[in-house]
Amino acid sequence: MLPPQSTSWSPLSTENETQFFNTPQVSNFLIASNPTPNSLTESSLLTSLQYPILRKSKVVVFGNSTLSSANKTFALGFFSPNGDKSNWYLGIRYASIPVPTCVWVANRERPIKNLTFSSLEISGSGRLVVKDPVNSIVWSSTNTEIGVDVQLLDSGNLVLLTQGGTVAWQSFDYPTDTWLPGMNLTSERVLTSWRSYRDPSPGSYSLRLRPPNYGEFELLFNGTVVYWRTGNWTGNGFINVPEMLVPYIYKFHFIDPFKPTASFGFTEEPLDNGLDPPLTRFQMDVSGQLQQFTWATQTWNMFWSQPENKCRVFGLCGAFGVCSGEALRPCECLAGFNPVDEPSWNYGDYSGGCRWMTKDGESCHERGDGFDKVGVVSYEGVNYDGNSTVCKVYYGSLSNLKNLSSDGAVGEVFYLRVQKNLKVEIKKQLSPARRSEGGREGGGEKTDSWFFPPWAAQQIIEGNVRAVLDDRLGCTYSIEQAERVALVAVWCIQDSEAMRPTMGMVVKMLEGVVEVTVPPAPKLLQALVSGESFCGIKADSGIGLSNGSDFSGYNTRLSSCGSESSLGNGSSLVNEIEHDNQRSSVAFTDQG
Repeated sequence: MLPPQSTSWSPLSTENETQFFNTPQVSNFLIASNPTPNSLTESSLLTSLQYPILRKSKVVVFGNSTLSSANKTFALGFFSPNGDKSNWYLGIRYASIPVPTCVWVANRERPIKNLTFSSLEISGSGRLVVKDPVNSIVWSSTNTEIGVDVQLLDSGNLVLLTQGGTVAWQSFDYPTDTWLPGMNLTSERVLTSWRSYRDPSPGSYSLRLRPPNYGEFELLFNGTVVYWRTGNWTGNGFINVPEMLVPYIYKFHFIDPFKPTASFGFTEEPLDNGLDPPLTRFQMDVSGQLQQFTWATQTWNMFWSQPENKCRVFGLCGAFGVCSGEALRPCECLAGFNPVDEPSWNYGDYSGGCRWMTKDGESCHERGDGFDKVGVVSYEGVNYDGNSTVCKVYYGSLSNLKNLSSDGAVGEVFYLRVQKNLKVEIKKQLSPARRSEGGREGGGEKTDSWFFPPWAAQQIIEGNVRAVLDDRLGCTYSIEQAERVALVAVWCIQDSEAMRPTMGMVVKMLEGVVEVTVPPAPKLLQALVSGESFCGIKADSGIGLSNGSDFSGYNTRLSSCGSESSLGNGSSLVNEIEHDNQRSSVAFTDQG
């Protein structure tokens, strides 16, 4: 919101240019309304209207035709932001400049796949509708008054007029990512960025009047996280935008500030020499910046933006993406990581972040642990583990990671462990499932009860730990650590309480201080699920814990209502403490 400086900058490259098609318009002939009811067609809209229905619809734009404003500054037509012409949108663009620049999109969430026979019409119900080649409505205006004529004004505003010449609907009331002179933003009218430079669907960033006071603007990530504010209105400008006070071509209007009815907009004034002011616009960019442009001969000059540092934009680079602040590509992945969505990353949508990169044919256990120096950084999304006395250990997914080393910042150096991250997810089944097995003698069906814990315990005991891990983890875990955790889990659900390790012992087992051997299979859970007669666990008087860290000898039996069956060979915990290095080696040994 300040006067332009000498530096010019164009936000559009050749590969990002939008394709518009200019051929003679066909807005003067009429076609019959669609007589066949369809949930997605015009007739479904007609039934909801409470006013008379017109007999015919009026075509405004058909195929690659366009509708132009009187002074040819703007044009309305279908365009494809993808070079392959796979998605088509109805939009308004600047028609008087060589750089295709879209300022409004109708069907931004529902693209048309084929331009042929697609159209914008004034329907029989008096609404503007965008139809695809099979006559299905992909977008419609929301007016309640009947519209009979449509005009594209020199301001870039598309208006639908009633028979009496009043406005039934206008595009300025439904902005997308661009704010033009004469357009007012209110508590209900916000700017929302594109998803990427080739995808006009709603993105992650928006500009709105800040509720509940409505005396300032704010930039938001996903509609919830505020990462920049203008500060309150002073009567002449916003506190955090002092450039507004510098005389230039803009005149700002704030109606009802600090009220729910607040409405803010701007207009242009002629230059000192009496010439018309240059084309100008504000844009909620896909980068999360609010940017201000004026047209300068052959390119757009961006002379103001907030936040000035792109790295202040919340969530710009996604998880494990680091912001470097470079103008053309502000985000990069940490060493050993690749973009989750490479195509979107290349077109400016970095929100998917980065993930650990695996080499072709590389299995999980073939990767070694290591630490990569990132530098002095700021970050969010992780928690600090205060138990470590060697270094600060964080866990979680890094977000808003900014490298401060290049700015000469002094602080703690951050190292990222690029390795096999253990993320073991326990699959829960809250009720037993029934497994059927056909082919029994007499044509009967055998039904067995199945419950995840005993099944998982058996898989772990047999050395098949991967069978119980969530497939979505891929290779992002250490199989050795997973096996250790799994074995400890089975020890913790043993039938006899005396066989279960204490919490102190569990910690030692998980840390690797104590060797963990294969436990016996627990029987109680499966017995409870299957409904088998089961009277409990009997243990001889020798069962007990010694010093909180080992099991004494025991002999445990499974009693099944009067008959006792052996659980199998028992196990005891033997502590072997090596006093030289203060490390305990604990093993489970069979008892004869």
